[in-house]
Amino acid sequence: MPRQPRIDIPDTVHHVFSRGHNKSALFLDDEDRFIFLKHLKRAQEKHPWDCLDYTLMTNHYHLQVKTIDVPLGKTMHLLNTLYAGHFNFRYNSVGHVFQNRFHSIPVQVDRYLLTLSRYIHLNPVVAGIVARPEDYPWSSYREYLGQGNSGLIHPELVLDVLCANVNKQRSVYKEFVEDGIHKKPEFTDEQIWKTRIFGDDSFFRAIASLCPASFAPRRDYSR
Repeated sequence: MPRQPRIDIPDTVHHVFSRGHNKSALFLDDEDRFIFLKHLKRAQEKHPWDCLDYTLMTNHYHLQVKTIDVPLGKTMHLLNTLYAGHFNFRYNSVGHVFQNRFHSIPVQVDRYLLTLSRYIHLNPVVAGIVARPEDYPWSSYREYLGQGNSGLIHPELVLDVLCANVNKQRSVYKEFVEDGIHKKPEFTDEQIWKTRIFGDDSFFRAIASLCPASFAPRRDYSR
């Protein structure tokens, strides 16, 4: 069966994720993660978008990005090509580094945006790697708390949606994320991999009308 055309809309938030070929490790150590972030910055400088948040796990990564006017695929193709080149060179390997093409899901800018941001930052906690999200160095969570500035992320959209008071945004976001630590996750990695649209029915219909060729009638987990 042919692949569905990608949903790629300018000025739209997308959840972008990819994992290693056959679910194998993408990042074998911290140097790999450092190189990935270096290439992420290089890719978004060449083909701009706003990266809202990220987390690098062992065999996959999560990004939440807001496109501007460059197709999402351009930035992602450059990023994954650069990192695959690094990986194959460093480990003297050949062949595919990533499992199929990257996945991307349009995200509605309200509670869905917030829910996804929390999900991304809690990935290392849910996986049992750390007890608290700020203990994981390979996510953007610390920057949300005001601890450092890599120049990679733009948290303003997420923080503005959560809280209008700029003086309280970071503390409110911290409370919001920590509130999810002891709750059952709202969705799993496997569920998110099967989702096409992350939003309510009105958002679903709006995306379908904008991208009819990319849209397949099906019920998504998020709806």
